[in-house]
Amino acid sequence: MYKNIIIIILIVIFNVTPAVSQGILNNGSKIVLTSGSYLKIYGSNANYTNATSGTDGTIDNEGTISLQGNWTNNASNNVFINLNTSGEVIFNGTSAQTIGGTSKTIFEKFTINNSTGIILNVPQDIISTLDLTSGIITTTSSNIITMRAGSSVSGASASNFVKGPMRKVGNTSFIFPVGDGLGGSFAYSPIEISGTLALTDTFTAQYNTGSPPYPWWFTTAHLYTTNLDHVSDQEWWNIQRGVSSSSTPDVTLYWENIVGLNHGITDLTDLRLAHWDASTSRWVDMGGTGIGNTTTGSIKNSFAFTNYSPVTYGSKGGTNPLPIELINFNVKCVENSVNVSWSTASETNNDYFTIEKSINTNDWENIGIVKGAGNSNTILNYSFSDNNSNDKTSYCRLKQTDFDGNFKYSDYSAADCNNNLSNVNIYPNPTSDYIFIETLSNDLEVKLFDLTGNLIYESNSQKIISLSNLPNGFYMLSLKNGNDIYRKKISVVK
Repeated sequence: MYKNIIIIILIVIFNVTPAVSQGILNNGSKIVLTSGSYLKIYGSNANYTNATSGTDGTIDNEGTISLQGNWTNNASNNVFINLNTSGEVIFNGTSAQTIGGTSKTIFEKFTINNSTGIILNVPQDIISTLDLTSGIITTTSSNIITMRAGSSVSGASASNFVKGPMRKVGNTSFIFPVGDGLGGSFAYSPIEISGTLALTDTFTAQYNTGSPPYPWWFTTAHLYTTNLDHVSDQEWWNIQRGVSSSSTPDVTLYWENIVGLNHGITDLTDLRLAHWDASTSRWVDMGGTGIGNTTTGSIKNSFAFTNYSPVTYGSKGGTNPLPIELINFNVKCVENSVNVSWSTASETNNDYFTIEKSINTNDWENIGIVKGAGNSNTILNYSFSDNNSNDKTSYCRLKQTDFDGNFKYSDYSAADCNNNLSNVNIYPNPTSDYIFIETLSNDLEVKLFDLTGNLIYESNSQKIISLSNLPNGFYMLSLKNGNDIYRKKISVVK
């Protein structure tokens, strides 16, 4: 391997294009790519790995590295030295690629040209450009892309974006190229912040399909300021300001017509940008005027932000349906039946509801269809009974389908067939950090699951649980004492 790397150094210096078909394991050598040079790593084992033993390997890159495999940095250094704005790494594999290891990498120019995508298993920084030529980059709150001050993004589109959170540093305006998966479709919905005051300001943004963590039916009718009728129940952005930042930039939300996602925007004059204010526990009207049309457009706040948290589309007078106003959704067990009931405040082009059931929130089956009202501005009540249910626990959700075939899912709700553990209080919910369990039972088995049914926490009799290391989303808390079981869905919002 040392021999191969020495050869690479010599070839690159003379601006020849070397190709390596067995991958590179760098255990202490220095790779130099001069301007105009190209290093291609391809084949069945086309990985680049910085090893842990020996002297840390480095790359002085002023050319281009093309990689079909995975990128792994197990060394203590950053891999790249003499950082500039010209050294490029292109990920162009034909299967999903990963960026991992024990240390993050600071890339100069980063290009994804892989329609199957990239998964981040460690954080990464970009100091020059992020080029989204083809594919989706999947991130998490702990494995996040950070765009450093002065960096930029190009190529974002309906199928090329960042799925998960990403962070921006600096004082210039920035459009976060964020989106989310939606069934077999993609939902690219960027969010923009205006310029800030300080070069060190940091903001993090993520786009989510589905109900916001604080949907309008969540607690009481007083969930809104007087200028809002309701907010969207199917999409939201989480925008967060760094703890050391104090700037209050404006926010712009963008929409476009996407298969499977009906934004429910029908009246630009009624549209508002809505913001969840944790200090008052209300959705707040941030003003704004819709620009463009109901198919493609944007809205920017006209009232200044003082803090940041979930934002979404709001309707001032109720003209924008956004798109089905679901008042409630309940699932109950009655002997061997599971009874599902729900209500809508308004409907637009609503063809029908499909009721789906699961025993693990991962595998869903169709158990019935209920015809929708089409168009309505009054409260309508629906119900459905599954009389063939022998499951002790059932999870149900609604799939609402429009006349044009567009559809969306509701959040799921659990039948409380086994919720026979008495005097239980779980708070706060939603939470950003801890949850507290109040119950008279001392011998308690506590388990927490994600939405795919994976066990992520368990303990015996622990009644204070830290969720600070979990990403935003919904989780299922299960409490058991003997044969008595209590289940509660927990929302984590940071």
